[in-house]
Amino acid sequence: MNEAEICGKICRTEENLSGGATVFWAYDSSDDPDIIAELVRERCALLPYRLIAFPVDDWNADLSPWRADGVFRGQDFAGKGAETLGWLKRAAVGCERPMIAGYSLAGLFALWASCETELFSGAASCSGSVWYPGWSDYIKTHSPNAEHVYLSLGDREEKTRNPVMAQVGDNTRALAEKLGIEVVWNEGNHFKDADKRLAAGIARLIESYVSA
Repeated sequence: MNEAEICGKICRTEENLSGGATVFWAYDSSDDPDIIAELVRERCALLPYRLIAFPVDDWNADLSPWRADGVFRGQDFAGKGAETLGWLKRAAVGCERPMIAGYSLAGLFALWASCETELFSGAASCSGSVWYPGWSDYIKTHSPNAEHVYLSLGDREEKTRNPVMAQVGDNTRALAEKLGIEVVWNEGNHFKDADKRLAAGIARLIESYVSA
């Protein structure tokens, strides 16, 4: 991937062929966007797309939709997601059919962002943190505006002793039922094959654009 400054952020970008959807996703210092891009390239080599991986400085702050207590001590959520969404709105100007994907809290952010704006034609939440405090009430009165929504989850993610995070399975199923779509189930817990899961979600968004 190449570096490019977009609205004040140094992003990692890649374009395959010309045209096609533009897929945004968040990453932090522990991630390697090049791995995701390579996996997407392997699956979508013959399809047009553009990838934009944008950095976040504070995962729990920049991707949380509202303030909430953390499930672990000292890891509260600052609720600065609206600022990140504001940047995305500026960054997506001129993009054809922008889409958004994310893993873990970034997956929840992708769903929330697609509820808050009609900007995104597709949203992929891979092992999304739909256990987030307040999410169950929020999604009762909101729905993603995206035409294409992709949900995936590890089959052991809900088997946790943490009562808050254990809601992830039921909440994912409930959202899938509301939207009339299927959940893609992956083997393992939250941390197994994270790169592959996110790449699969991004690839599915690219494929949905081509088949639309």
